[in-house]
Amino acid sequence: MAMTTGTIGAGRVGLKRLYAVENDKVEKQYIDVVGRVDHTTQTAEIYKQYAGLGLATMTPEGDRVSYDDLEAMYVAAFKPVMYTKGVKFSRQTKYTDQYAIFGKLQAQIARSFTERRNTNVADLDNSGFTTPANGGPNYGMNSEALYMAGHNMKGTYGYNRPLVAGQVAGTSALTLDLTFSPLALEQCFIDLRKQKSARGTPQPAIGKIDVKLPSDLLPQGIRAISALKLPGTPNNDPNFNKDKFNAPTEILYYTSTIAWFAKTANVNGHGLFFLEQMPYDFEMLPPDDELMHKWIGFESWIFGWYDWHGTWGTLGQ
Repeated sequence: MAMTTGTIGAGRVGLKRLYAVENDKVEKQYIDVVGRVDHTTQTAEIYKQYAGLGLATMTPEGDRVSYDDLEAMYVAAFKPVMYTKGVKFSRQTKYTDQYAIFGKLQAQIARSFTERRNTNVADLDNSGFTTPANGGPNYGMNSEALYMAGHNMKGTYGYNRPLVAGQVAGTSALTLDLTFSPLALEQCFIDLRKQKSARGTPQPAIGKIDVKLPSDLLPQGIRAISALKLPGTPNNDPNFNKDKFNAPTEILYYTSTIAWFAKTANVNGHGLFFLEQMPYDFEMLPPDDELMHKWIGFESWIFGWYDWHGTWGTLGQ
């Protein structure tokens, strides 16, 4: 099958326009999962966790003021990764491109970049219960899993997955995986409200909560949040979740059919991020003695998290 640059119209401008159109046909689920986009012009971006200040100290008249410590708990450098896609074809093909294959191919290349983002960002949650290797899409602070019963805040522990009744946050705390239901949503809300800072003071999630579900749970999720009355209750209780959660988001790239996740809708309330260094670009390389047309697409970014507060997840049952 022959292909020609003539089928795409106006050179790089035409390519960029085509990319924009085709990219819009793919759901940008990387935004749904993390909710925020950070930008950098550096080879790596440094994120820091701070403990915050402790309670104000009672100071009798004449006594010296006590000074608090603002030292960061954990520091990590997140390095964007380059992603590429190349296409080449012989110069002879431009004479026989009767089916405009090259123009169609550009659409597929554009889609492949968005699909790569969607796949990688879903792994933040897919692999969020296991300790990550150094680097990768689920890379976070302190070499910890994203969803844990015992996030170490230098001696103080916090959690963002449900615990067995009577357990407190810590490295040996027992977790409880919750099947999605209206009551499980209420537990999610409670857990997010009970999160604490490294100083042991309340650091609850503020504002509405986003729920991220696999396709198998989406219909149930819509009912559980939008219903005026709590389903299945004998007294037809009012639905507490209706005003606390946004409409659920379906994530097509989750590998589990029962695990589900939540985060604050306010991007300042959680630490998930998409760090973009080099946005998508597409260029034609100069001709060479191989007599080949060569096109390359490229972009540079990384997904990660610098703070577990404001997030919540369970493997389901």
